[in-house]
Amino acid sequence: MSDTAPDMLAAALALHAAGCSVVAVRTDGSKRPTGGWKEGQAERATEARVRALFAHGHPGVGVICGAISGGLEMLELEGRAIEEGVLDQLVEILTNSGMTELWQRIATGWLERSPSGGLHLHYRVTGGAPGNTKLASRLAREDELTDDERDLLVRHPRKKILRGLIETRGEGGFVVTAPSHGSVHATGRPYELLDGGPATMPTITAAEHQALHAVCRMLDTVPADEPVDHASERPEAPAPLDEAAAFLFGGGGPTAGTAGGLTPGDDFEQRTGWPDILTPHGWKSLFVSGGTTYWQRPGKEGREPSATTGHRMDRDRLYVFTTSTEFVAERPYTKFGAYALLNHSGDHSAAARELRRLGYGERATEPVRHLSAVPTARPAIDGTAALAPQPQQIPTRYAVDISYDPDAIIHITDAVCNGTIPDSYVRNGELVQVAEVSGDVLTEQRQMLKSTIQGIGPDSLRRLLARHADVYRMKAGKKGEPPSEVPSSPAVAICKAVLTETNWPGVRPLVNLVGAPVLRPDGTVLQTPGYDPATAFYYAPHSELPIVPATPTGEQVAAALEFLLDHVLGDFPWATDSDRANFVALLVSPILRPYVGGLIPLGAISASDRGSGKTLLADVIGTLYGAVVRPWVSDDDELRKAVTAALMGTSAVVTFDNVGDQDSVEAPTLAKLLTSPAWDDRVLGRSEQARLTNDRLWLVTGNNIRFGGDLAQRTVLVQLDPKCARPDLRTGFQIPDLGEWLEDPGNRAKLLHSLLLLARAWIVGGAPKGDYAMRSFRRWARSLGGFLAFHEIGGFLGNTAQLEQQDEEAASWAAFLTTWDERYGTEPKTATDLLQSTQTAPGFGLPDPWNGTFVTRANGTLPTPRGLGMMLASRRGRYFGELVLRGDYDSHKKTWFYHVASDPNGASPSSTEGA
Repeated sequence: MSDTAPDMLAAALALHAAGCSVVAVRTDGSKRPTGGWKEGQAERATEARVRALFAHGHPGVGVICGAISGGLEMLELEGRAIEEGVLDQLVEILTNSGMTELWQRIATGWLERSPSGGLHLHYRVTGGAPGNTKLASRLAREDELTDDERDLLVRHPRKKILRGLIETRGEGGFVVTAPSHGSVHATGRPYELLDGGPATMPTITAAEHQALHAVCRMLDTVPADEPVDHASERPEAPAPLDEAAAFLFGGGGPTAGTAGGLTPGDDFEQRTGWPDILTPHGWKSLFVSGGTTYWQRPGKEGREPSATTGHRMDRDRLYVFTTSTEFVAERPYTKFGAYALLNHSGDHSAAARELRRLGYGERATEPVRHLSAVPTARPAIDGTAALAPQPQQIPTRYAVDISYDPDAIIHITDAVCNGTIPDSYVRNGELVQVAEVSGDVLTEQRQMLKSTIQGIGPDSLRRLLARHADVYRMKAGKKGEPPSEVPSSPAVAICKAVLTETNWPGVRPLVNLVGAPVLRPDGTVLQTPGYDPATAFYYAPHSELPIVPATPTGEQVAAALEFLLDHVLGDFPWATDSDRANFVALLVSPILRPYVGGLIPLGAISASDRGSGKTLLADVIGTLYGAVVRPWVSDDDELRKAVTAALMGTSAVVTFDNVGDQDSVEAPTLAKLLTSPAWDDRVLGRSEQARLTNDRLWLVTGNNIRFGGDLAQRTVLVQLDPKCARPDLRTGFQIPDLGEWLEDPGNRAKLLHSLLLLARAWIVGGAPKGDYAMRSFRRWARSLGGFLAFHEIGGFLGNTAQLEQQDEEAASWAAFLTTWDERYGTEPKTATDLLQSTQTAPGFGLPDPWNGTFVTRANGTLPTPRGLGMMLASRRGRYFGELVLRGDYDSHKKTWFYHVASDPNGASPSSTEGA
């Protein structure tokens, strides 16, 4: 056996130790066991037998499923299921059904990839696994058919040729396992272990097993052979139906019946939605995915679905996946059939008579107001429907009646809630759509945009309805002729009225569009493109990333850490280790934020001189996650507008670049923003207020940045100090041009993958927290401190003293109180007293008695007595160095008297009394 060949004996013994019935696999590509494998179904091989089979490195090992291996079942998702997004749909349904924990347990317990690209998930079932089961399939496409299959279709045109998507191996089944390789599979490729292994194989309950199979069956798209229903359960007779029977039961089409009118059954199908039929009988709509609505039967607890509507592409039917209802499991029901069963015990004649009494069976001159968007099957217009068998190419569209304006508003609103417009979401109460951007457009976000969040306005709503729905008005017929449908488009005023709605049940909430993976609240990695229900993020990757393993190995973590610290960040001239640790905390914050929650402090990237690399450091973060970069503005009103504009966009990072030498970071807008989970402001150019989620990472860059107000206490400082003249002329870097290096998608992907490995390793390690106190940001400080300590990156938040030295306000007040203390000690003074002490006799050239330390307004002038009183009141009880400002109110004189006191314990500068 070569040095690089897998240790088959060790793998086989691990399977045996886990209680599996181990057999050898043939090397002819048939994926079958060798010899009399039936013996392995009755009795497990001994350890000696296993050693004999694999002592010489036989390349194929497998296990027999079922009771002999402790109730083992293997769930297989075929390679085509992965490619066609079936796995994504499965995870979304499981998540919406409250089965995330079950899925995580299975997906991380023992997960393998087959040579054909499929996934094998192994687990045991309490009480035993059933036999091999096909759970989901689809019709074969025209281009997939073999010659034999084409011949079969010629002989049997109604024959369904299927392609499997999800199936299991259970009692009586067998599965090849990793690390089988070579000629064991026809491709010659190996079976790969992706996560866990036999020793960590989970056990699920019978109820969990039943729920898992039910959800998998919901992904089957093979049109079922429909049983007789309202159009076919009519009295059979050799003669044509009489007029009464034809009117009651219908002739199967929209024009059947008498005098060209609709039958009650056909009319009911077109005018009624599933909620009108199911909800009165206790059924609950759980969630909507794509065009499919998932329902739960009456009396069922939790969020496990029991049925679907709108799933089939050919016709909208109810499919029930449980035997605990009046319905026959896995049989398609039309709306009329479901109505007849629920309300008339399946008596279609009685159901038709009741609908006739309620007014169904002919067009009403005025639309029925409780009806809304109804899914109707429309034939393809490109001729492909004529290619048999391809029933799934018939699209499902919604018919929306806008004949009567009040009903039109309701109908369009219901149509949107029922999923008429694909990729539509609700964000901050506004209806939006995730849309593709044509062309590769490099924007100020410093990334190649592929998707964007676009608000849906009246004009775009008209366009989307024209594309995805059949919108019509009823036109009165000529004398003696029935009314007819006329294609139409809603008026702009109608669309405006629709869009005033802020509650959109059935429309998925959207927090933001993300271009890089993040950690979900449960610690798993969002790495499947598209909408993620767990975070309400839409993941539109900027770069293709390798899959992040649920449990990274020690070697992977060590390599990721070395790549990050020594290669990517190794050449930056950090002033201290704390500056590097703080930057890594900021760098990984967008990934960890959904898991950690809470607010993130301002990241200030400062340098002692130009050319030190501060902008490049900000670019490292911005390029990974998408950043909008704006020049620093000292005007607070302009800064407010910039903040609102940034929050209405999708960029995960907002950088205010190059704080000027004459400026300090002290804007009240920024101070308020950093401690507010939501931001309220008037939308520029519109007379409406916007309430926006503050979920961004905010950065500022500049040389020797100074802070004012409360900003220093809400900031994490990253300082660069090259300790040389003209740092921009330095050479000899590991990465000669980091900016150009970051433009390569492969390099960005490797850096992101490294950060995700470190994040998952921390989660697997129990996500330990650190003991750090940072007011308003405690959750972030404790989590990121724990993350850095876990990876042995020291110094986190160790440069707060340097930050305080750059707090201009604290420094000026410390100087003011020091002079005050020297002049007056503890003698009480009013604001007027203090201002009078600044005056000197004119014309004598006397020196400033305060030596330039008296506090001033922002423009450098002395405040008024009232202004100084307000400044003193806002700092009463606050420490500046070892001095604290104290105040006492004289109720007789109605005046505040202030004095300066020394703190014998030497309190920290800018700490707050009583905090």
